[in-house]
Amino acid sequence: MRITNTEALRARHDELLYALEAAVGENLSSEDLRMLADSGRFSEAERALYDELRRVELLLER
Repeated sequence: MRITNTEALRARHDELLYALEAAVGENLSSEDLRMLADSGRFSEAERALYDELRRVELLLER
C-alpha cells in the first residue's frame, strides 16, 4: 500500500468497506466484521478485503 495522505486513506477505506459489504451482502458494524473474520467465516477474497480495511483503519488512527 502506498497511499500516505489522509484523504486518500479515507477514500480507500470507503471503497474497501463498500466492497466488503457487497461481498457479504449486508451492512455490518466493525464488531460484526471482526467477529466474522475471527471465526473464519470469510472467503479468501472477503478476508483479503477485511485485512486491507484493517490496515487502512490503523493508518488512519495514527
